Order: sequence, then structure tokens, then C-alpha cells
Amino acid sequence: EIHPIFNYSLPFIYLMDYTTGSYTVFSKNTSVEASIGVKKEAFENGGIDFTISHYHKDDLRMYNKEIFPDRLRFLKNIAPEEHSKYVFSYNFRFKNHRGHYASILQRNAFIRSDVNGKPLLSLGMAINVDHYKNPNTSVQLIEKMSGDDLNGDAQTVLKKTYFLNDEDKLLTRRET
Repeated sequence: EIHPIFNYSLPFIYLMDYTTGSYTVFSKNTSVEASIGVKKEAFENGGIDFTISHYHKDDLRMYNKEIFPDRLRFLKNIAPEEHSKYVFSYNFRFKNHRGHYASILQRNAFIRSDVNGKPLLSLGMAINVDHYKNPNTSVQLIEKMSGDDLNGDAQTVLKKTYFLNDEDKLLTRRET
């Protein structure tokens, strides 16, 4: 049994099979439901279609038009057998069972890609970051992991902020 202090902030782990659009592994229900208010069976039964249907429409548009294409361009310049050494992080909003949006930080690695560099399997984790998120931006971070153990270092390769609204690009936080 986990102390209640961790219920809201537990990450959940998943393994996404891009060839089938399904989650082949998913964390225990308590961490998923406590973190974002959705039962794990919803992900397991609905796969990527369930996930997409619960994204905030603006965040999904940004992911499809900017974030994921940037990832694919990045991966294209790296040998497929090296893909698993890179961790991709970004934040988005996800609708829970009450119809409210939770801010989620997702970190994943493409642990298997085909010979052309197309991602096949993604191992990732997600955690609720409601109290730390600016709803008008999404940040993508790409890190290269060194070493094969938990003591390896992470080197930031790319950090990019995406804006939901073009006008948000014009002024700094201080100017706003």
C-alpha cells in the first residue's frame, strides 16, 4: 500500500506498439487513475484511439503539426539502433472521466524502430503536472542517455517551446 501523499503524483508506465496502435503494457490501475482520473482498462481497450480522443484539441493539433514531425525529423538523422538512447519529453492536456483536463508530462523512448527509422515500440511514463504547467505552451525536451545503467548521464540535445497562439510568441513572460 502506498502512502496517500503519492497518489496524485505517481507516474504511470506504458509500452505502446505503433504497429497495432495498442498499449501492450500499462501500470497498475491505482497510479493511472490517481494521476489522471482514468482507468487503465480504457487505455488497454481503446489503445491510441482512446488517447487521441481525450487529448485537448489544441494540444493534439500542435502535437500532430509540430511536435511529432520535429521528432521524426530528429530521428531521421540518427541510426535506428540508436533511437532507444534518446528520451523525448513534452506536456499536454488530457481529459479525465469528469471531463476536466489534467496537465500531463510524458517522457518516452522509441525502443524499437524499423530499418527506415520509423518508430515501432515506445516505452514511456506520464505524470500529472497540473500545478506546474502553463496552458498556452508545450515544451519538448530531447535528451541523449549515456551508459546502460541508471547511473548514466542525460545530455540535453534539444529544448523547444511550442505556442498554442501566435501572439504568445511575441512577448516574454515578463513583458506579459
